[in-house]
Parts: sequence; structure tokens; C-alpha cells
Amino acid sequence: MCLRLLQEIADYLKKMLSPYGPEIVIDCVGFESTVQTAIRSCCMGGKVVVVGMGQDNMNLPMSTVGVHELDVLGCFRYANTVSSWTLLLSIQAVLIPVLT
Repeated sequence: MCLRLLQEIADYLKKMLSPYGPEIVIDCVGFESTVQTAIRSCCMGGKVVVVGMGQDNMNLPMSTVGVHELDVLGCFRYANTVSSWTLLLSIQAVLIPVLT
């Protein structure tokens, strides 16, 4: 994906969620383009959780991670997490599906 399109997607997410972007972004795909979009759309001081493992090596905007003081977390083996999602839904967390 081209950088301009990734930035447009990130800007759209910020516009839909708040002027600053979401505090937590969960990327369940794990490809370079989706992780880049997650990083670019997250608010300052936010967290990006990379659950999907689509690629071993990626070029990521580390200057954005540093300047915005983001926490980038990795997770593997997301089996048996239905109870966690049930808990999130029970406290009425706002979940907006985004397909890329």
C-alpha cells in the first residue's frame, strides 16, 4: 500500500473516534501496512497491540512511535480469549470494525 493511502486510513480512524485518535489500536492482521496504519492512527501516549503475525520483518514508522510515545505490544497465540472479549462487551466498550 502506498504511504498516502495508509495516512488517509489513519486520518479517517482519528476522525471517526476522536480528534486525537484511539487510545488503543489492536491489529489482528500483522502485515506491514496494517501495523503502520495502527501506529499512525493511535493518539499520543496510546498503545498499539499487534496480535496477527502476518510477516516476520517490517518497516515501521519508529519516529512516530518515539515522538508520540506509543507503546507497541506483541501477542501470539490468541486462542481461548473469548472470555476476555465477552468482558469487554459486557462493560460496553466501543468497538468499531475496520476492514482493510
